[in-house]
Amino acid sequence: MMLSALLDAVWKELYQAVVGKFYNPATLGQYTRARHYANLFSSNLTTVVQRVTYPVLSNIQDDKERITYVYRRIIRMSMFITATLLFALAAVSEPLIYCMIGPKWHEASTYLPLICLNSTLYPLHAINLNMLQVQGRSDLFLGLEVIKKIITLVPLFIGAFVGIMPMLMANLVIGIIAYFLNSNYSGRLLGYSSWMQLRDIAPSYALAIAIALPVWFLKFLPLSYWIVLPMQIAVGATVFFACCKLFKMNEYKEIIDILKKR
Repeated sequence: MMLSALLDAVWKELYQAVVGKFYNPATLGQYTRARHYANLFSSNLTTVVQRVTYPVLSNIQDDKERITYVYRRIIRMSMFITATLLFALAAVSEPLIYCMIGPKWHEASTYLPLICLNSTLYPLHAINLNMLQVQGRSDLFLGLEVIKKIITLVPLFIGAFVGIMPMLMANLVIGIIAYFLNSNYSGRLLGYSSWMQLRDIAPSYALAIAIALPVWFLKFLPLSYWIVLPMQIAVGATVFFACCKLFKMNEYKEIIDILKKR
């Protein structure tokens, strides 16, 4: 587990090193700023998911039926929150960055949507890897980390010799491959396959897309971004609540029930 953590920490910094080595400082700043905005949701949510789910799953590791039920519930709830927030962030990226830090950071707003799309997969990675830890399979955990880092060399080389945007696109593809690697082994342990997971989280992605599309198109209105951004937030919130109530999404009901109890 220590080796896995060290490998992951070093690898994360390699991307910034590559961008800094092969591109000018301004481009590195734009890329770093885009990652910062995406990490506000993805990294923080993933950290919370890891810390909360590990002890919960460990306490019931010997009850296969119950741990599978909780495992599915955690995945559905995590992706409902993460996909919605990150797709919404991707949709408002340009007006948001313009209003928050100014037009000089416009390039960062072009990177942010792709980083957000890739970041929606992070909680899935975390939950599936947590399941390997719960089952005592740190050997598989380390093996998967090594395999994923090897295939991640592809976008790294693309970033060095082609460009940042192609690197981010390649990252998205590699993230999908990494998801199937992670979920394959954890799924085998519980009989909860990758395709079953995808079926469970499909409604959350559908909701996220339904919110993001109308919000994204609003940026093309011939209006100031200071007007467009509040409009995007209002439309996104309206679509979110309307879809949740119309389709009676279970995850939304659970969140409301939790809030009412609090």
